[in-house]
Amino acid sequence: MSETTNSKSIGMSLKEAAERLAAVSETSRLDAELLMQKILGLERHELICRQNECLSPDKEAAFEELVLRRIKHEPIAYIRGLKEFWGILFEVGPGVLIPRPATELLVELALAAAAKMTGELHIADLGTGSGAISVAIASELKNRNRNFKIEALDWSDEALRFAQKNVDRYGLRDFINLGKSNWFEALENSKSCFDIIVSNPPYIAEDDESVMPDLAYEPRQALFSGPEGLDAIRELLFKVPEYLKEGGAFFCEFGATQKELIENFIKNNEFLSSNFVCSFYKDLSNFDRALKLEFKQLV
Repeated sequence: MSETTNSKSIGMSLKEAAERLAAVSETSRLDAELLMQKILGLERHELICRQNECLSPDKEAAFEELVLRRIKHEPIAYIRGLKEFWGILFEVGPGVLIPRPATELLVELALAAAAKMTGELHIADLGTGSGAISVAIASELKNRNRNFKIEALDWSDEALRFAQKNVDRYGLRDFINLGKSNWFEALENSKSCFDIIVSNPPYIAEDDESVMPDLAYEPRQALFSGPEGLDAIRELLFKVPEYLKEGGAFFCEFGATQKELIENFIKNNEFLSSNFVCSFYKDLSNFDRALKLEFKQLV
């Protein structure tokens, strides 16, 4: 028999891989398709049209290698080296947090706030990671012909390496300035300068037993933050008033069960409760997911 006769079709390989991946992924069929797309260099519609074609032995072996990596819970985004966010493909890999769909809410809120502001916008993205939030906001503002500058900061050299790739990938160097910083550290000379500050900080509790196995591959410092998962958020809330302009706003992502803890923290902080209003927003799954902190309007 020829090698071609012995080879599996693309469709059969996808079916078998999806069955094996079902034990580790709720999106096993999609995972299998994404892995096959990587091996064959095809778009999804092309893959669908070629289901009956046979895989060459080398492609079959390469696909099997990727399937085995996924069975070990390695995230699809790391295996592919790509993750879509806000309709944009971002380069990602070990050492940088994988952008999640829920975080698109921060982009929506920031853009809605920007639409109500006039003049040049000064924006800070704290803990930028892959640069997903900054690139998404910058792409939209650029298309709207707004004048703006984004300071995108992260403490991780590896994260900044990926962020730079993504900024360059979409030609946004003139709009996004990347820098190494532990939160506000690099902004000491920029107090009361920002119209919008946005952050997706770590917010998982250190002893959270519900954490998915896939997260073991992502940088721990981008995920976990103290016994309640709120150490970073509290630090940001404590410091952010120094850096906002009058009329500015701070947007921050948090965990689905943390709203009440955050409300209590703000309520018990006399300066925050006296001078700021905090609003909360739900994600598409109807979980509390983001907050907006803004100055109270003077009557």
